[in-house]
Amino acid sequence: MPGAAGRCAAAGPAAAPPAPAGFDHPVWFRAIESQPLLRALLAAPLPVPGPVWRRVVGEVYRQLAFSGRGAVGADVVGLFTAHQADRAAVLRTLASGRRLLPELRACFELERIDVPVLLVWGDRDRMVSHRGARHVVAALPDTQVAVYEGVGHCPQLEAPARLVEDVEAFVGAALRV
Repeated sequence: MPGAAGRCAAAGPAAAPPAPAGFDHPVWFRAIESQPLLRALLAAPLPVPGPVWRRVVGEVYRQLAFSGRGAVGADVVGLFTAHQADRAAVLRTLASGRRLLPELRACFELERIDVPVLLVWGDRDRMVSHRGARHVVAALPDTQVAVYEGVGHCPQLEAPARLVEDVEAFVGAALRV
C-alpha cells in the first residue's frame, strides 16, 4: 500500500512528511517496545500511577526523538506525555503504531514526485536513520539533503531557526528557477 505522499500531486517545492514511508520505521518501533523500563511497566501486575507512566514515556521519548536529554524542554515532553497516563493509553498508542507498520514499510511512489525536494535529517536520529535518504536520492538525484549535526528526530524542535532558514532558502531557490 503506498504511503499518503505517493498519492499526492504537488504544485511547488515539496516538503515530505517527517520520516516518510519506506525509511526504516520498524527500527523505531522495536526500539520503543524494547525499552526495559517501559516493558517492565507494561508487564507490571499492579496499577502504576499516572505520573510514573508519564515519566517513563517521557524518558523513552527523550532518548529516541532527541539528540540528548537537554535538547528540548520539559514543556515539549509534557505535551507529548499528557495523554499517556496509564497502561491502557500506552497500549492504545503502541497498537496505533502497529496498525501503521504495513504502510510505513512500503515506500511511497517516489517516481511521481516532480518538484524539488529537500530532506532534513538529524545525525542523531535514533528513530529513522538518515541512511534512509538513499531511497529518495536514488529515485530523485536532484534532491537536496541537509543532515543536521547534533540533532535527533525532531529538527523542528531542536534546531527550529536553522530549519526555517534552510526551508526558506530552498523554497526561494526553487521559485527562482
